[in-house]
Formats: sequence, structure tokens, C-alpha cells
Amino acid sequence: MKIGVVDIGTNSVRLMIGNYEGEKLQSKEKQLYSTRIGQGVDHTGELSEAAMDRTVKALESIRVQMEQLGVQKVYAYATSAVRQAKNKEVFLDRVKEKTGYEVKVLSGEEEAEYGFLGVMKSVALENGLIVDVGGGSTELIEVQNRQRKRLVSLDIGAVRLYERCKVSDPMRKEEIRCVQAEIERALRKWNRETEAKNLVAIGGTATTIASMHLRLKEYDSQKIN
Repeated sequence: MKIGVVDIGTNSVRLMIGNYEGEKLQSKEKQLYSTRIGQGVDHTGELSEAAMDRTVKALESIRVQMEQLGVQKVYAYATSAVRQAKNKEVFLDRVKEKTGYEVKVLSGEEEAEYGFLGVMKSVALENGLIVDVGGGSTELIEVQNRQRKRLVSLDIGAVRLYERCKVSDPMRKEEIRCVQAEIERALRKWNRETEAKNLVAIGGTATTIASMHLRLKEYDSQKIN
């Protein structure tokens, strides 16, 4: 069966199309649309009309593409920005009307759990810490003997930090201090030392940093993952 998975994140919409046979999913195609639906949500508590329009248009393009490729089943999820927004139902209804997709809004704990399951399916991690820095939230999952020992979703991410600290490029000293203070504040929710010796970073922020470290001119998942 050919399936499509749509991830509506705070900063981008990600699409993966693959063949699902038995209990194995073989990825065939991945795409990313930078729609930043979470723009301004941290301050206003609502999704803006412009951000919703950008995201719905991307989802309409995705729907057409999946129909052309013969995708039989679509799973659509939304995370931090939509989760927080007071007007999330307006957006979800609009997506349903324009695309037919029933979008499931994940809780922070569900988002962390899916991250854990993804790593366990692809990495030989016995003990360690999984970190997923998204646009609106960051998930930490401590792993012991390949079992989830503890997980937490923190109300902090790349887009939130950018907006809260009014980050410029290059960053000024006061902006760096602001970012550090926000991270320290968020980490109080974790509130414990970890014995983890291995770190697995997942998500767009991690792959972007890896691309920069490798000085890649174009993103190459084979070199990153």
C-alpha cells in the first residue's frame, strides 16, 4: 500500500510518501514546504490568516501530488503551533474543506513518543538521550535498555526563540543571553541529571546544523542521517 504522511510543524510542512508492506515502510519521496504556520503564535496565541493561507495552499499542492502518485492512505498530523493556538479549529476546518484531510493534533507527549519510536526503528541505541528541537517545542526522551525511561515536551523551539529574543543575523550579545536564559528556563521542567552518554538529535533543526557543519550546498539526507 502506498501511503503519505504529512507533518504540519511550526516552521514547515513535511511530506513523506512510501510503500507500506507488512510492518515495513520504505520511504520513496520526501518534500518540505516552509510555511511557518507558527509565526506570531507565541505572542498572540492564535494562527494568523496569512500563515494559515500559506499552509493550506501547501497542503492543497500536496493533495494534488499524492493523487497523481496514487497514494491510497494519508496520515496528517500537526504539532506545537496548532496545538497551542486558540483558533486551531478554524485552521483544521479549513484544511478539511480544502483537502479532505482529518488532521490529528498531537500532544507534546505523543510527539515525543513518536520521536522515540522512530529512533528505535532506525538506530541501535541502547542507552542515551533523544532530542528533537522543533520550531515551537523541544522533546527530550531518555532511553535505558532500549526502553523509554522518561520523556518531556518543552515549550521552546527555534521559531519561539527567534521571536521572543528578536534575533538578528549575526546575533548580538544580548540576543545570545536572551536565548540562553529562555533555554535554561525551559529546561527546569526536565529538572534532573541524566546518565545518558549518547545523544541522538532528530528533526529539522538537527539536520540543518549537520548540513552547516558538513558545508553542504544542498541538503543530502544520505550524508546527514
